[in-house]
Amino acid sequence: QAALDFHEEALRIREQIGDRPGMVESLNAVGIQRRRAGDLYQALDHHTRALGLARELAMEREVAQALALIARIYTALDDHEPALEFYRQALEAL
Repeated sequence: QAALDFHEEALRIREQIGDRPGMVESLNAVGIQRRRAGDLYQALDHHTRALGLARELAMEREVAQALALIARIYTALDDHEPALEFYRQALEAL
């Protein structure tokens, strides 16, 4: 819980100061913590937001990372078809 609180606070600060690249990092970090806590749909929401922002900012590495993290969520949900598609997109983004 402490890690989740830390990353959520970092996200709030980055949003307040307009640190958009930092927001991508924090969104993915919160998503990872949410996944670890079993909150898969909240994790998916954070990774999807990170993906959109990373694409907008042309952050190729972070786009690939967010795609792979989204794929991991779908794998955990036993939804393998979208998982494979997101993993494929992650590899293509590198």
